[in-house]
Amino acid sequence: MIVCRNCGRQEEEHCLFDGVVVPDGCVCDVGTWYPNKITDICVSYTGSGGSYCLNCEHEKGCHKEAS
Repeated sequence: MIVCRNCGRQEEEHCLFDGVVVPDGCVCDVGTWYPNKITDICVSYTGSGGSYCLNCEHEKGCHKEAS
């Protein structure tokens, strides 16, 4: 038998899959999205570089660099 090292219960007793669609290119931690609805990535990052985009709330790393 395999049990959770944190709570001692079997996986089917405590784990419930809660899927979310992550847009291509997103590098954000999915745990930061509430309520697990991840927005699309906008065309151009708007912000200071150390914060989330003011338009789409994704990290700068999610935006493709202009070529």
